Amino acid sequence: MLSKCGFVFVFFWSTALGLSPIVETPFGTVEGFEYESARVFLGIRFAEPPVGSRRFEKPGNVKKWTGVLRAKKFGPSCYSTIASGPWSDFEYSEDCLSLNIIAPKENKPEGYPVVFFVHGGGFEFDTATLLGYKKIENNFVSQGIVFVTFNYRLGPFGFLTTENDLLPGNLGLWDQSAALQFVHEVISSFGGNPSRITAMGESAGGISVSALTLCEHTRDFIQKAIQISGSSYMIPLAGQDKFGLQFLAEIGCLSEDSGELKKCLKAKTRQEIMETEAYLAPPLSSDKPIGGRYFPYIDRDFFRADLQTLAKASRPIPTMIGMNQVEAAVFVFSTENASYIEVPPSEYSSYSAEDLKKSLEKIASNISDLAPLLERFYLNQGSNISQDSVFFLTQLVNVASDIAFVLPSFQELLEKMRLNWPVHLFVEEFYNDCEQRRAMIRVPGSSHANELPFLFDNPPMFPTSDEESSEKFRRNMVEGFVSFVKSR
Repeated sequence: MLSKCGFVFVFFWSTALGLSPIVETPFGTVEGFEYESARVFLGIRFAEPPVGSRRFEKPGNVKKWTGVLRAKKFGPSCYSTIASGPWSDFEYSEDCLSLNIIAPKENKPEGYPVVFFVHGGGFEFDTATLLGYKKIENNFVSQGIVFVTFNYRLGPFGFLTTENDLLPGNLGLWDQSAALQFVHEVISSFGGNPSRITAMGESAGGISVSALTLCEHTRDFIQKAIQISGSSYMIPLAGQDKFGLQFLAEIGCLSEDSGELKKCLKAKTRQEIMETEAYLAPPLSSDKPIGGRYFPYIDRDFFRADLQTLAKASRPIPTMIGMNQVEAAVFVFSTENASYIEVPPSEYSSYSAEDLKKSLEKIASNISDLAPLLERFYLNQGSNISQDSVFFLTQLVNVASDIAFVLPSFQELLEKMRLNWPVHLFVEEFYNDCEQRRAMIRVPGSSHANELPFLFDNPPMFPTSDEESSEKFRRNMVEGFVSFVKSR
């Protein structure tokens, strides 16, 4: 009787203390914490720190660790071109290659399906820390899914390139590849099934997921894919070298010798690199309708062939491709993105056909005879309705959305369908139609990144106007994703 009471006491004492979950992995022991139905493990290193001699190099394989790794807080975020707003309170470091695993408390013999999520941010800002873990637990883990988020190098540290062997670039994609391979090795220790990994991403993360499904060193780790507002067919075919050479000249590292060039960059301080970046390129500034100075490119290394050839060589991967109703609205009406399609608030009420023509000419400036075709198509739409400033602003949003998001996504979708990939298309229409949104975004519809606050801990851009409708949208969206991830 005494030993029985002792057992009950010990069990109660352990539960009351909330003993931390401990997992043995091929690389070492990890200690996390519990939250609701989940075990949470934060800040697990998946590659060697890309600092010192490893700066501007591909990620090195992580080494085994001794002792217990206390994985109870997010690792530092990778340096970003934007550190204001929701990104202002985070810790930043070049030593930032870590991932987070949120898993169900109870394991099951066959393992749970896994989501490997790639964050967005135009390849120059954002962090896995902003995604959090609380809504991930509620939306995904509580329904029997292991969820992984991670950081990868951004901006000049991850995507600066001369488009040749001098400075090849695509280091952020190599980080993603390292994270995916690490997850494949360790995820069974956390209750995940390594043969059931769904790569999922939004915006730049969607572009990345599309690339990961095509490239031969990553595609075999992926069973399914979910691309939200992103396609690898958005990757510029050329032109990234111009900014890369300008950056190297400004910082004093321009050289025709790759070794000397990298040696120079490695000797620069982080502050010198970020100050050069800020001087040459305000956040998300570019000569493209939407997007920044930093992008992947087809380098014959990460991408060992063009996208069409890679798609033909890959096995068909079931894929969801989604987009928002008016993707570009958040860019057209933003005062923080340095894009030449922005419309200042002072011009909202007076925006006219002539203003739209000027915008179309800018968009078509690099392609002869394109501007008249754009004018004919977008100016003639809705000719039987009132063509006020809202109409012309809507058409600007439509053309920017089509060029930057819709056409590349449809190009990928049609190409993969032709190759017998199972591809599913979805379009988000729900949005919070509140007074604050109407004051900033003058056209109706769901805009870029609309879904993030419903899926993750990201702060919403606008307050919720209708709790019941918002919850219905969240529930329907999550059910669709969960059903796809869990299907066989």
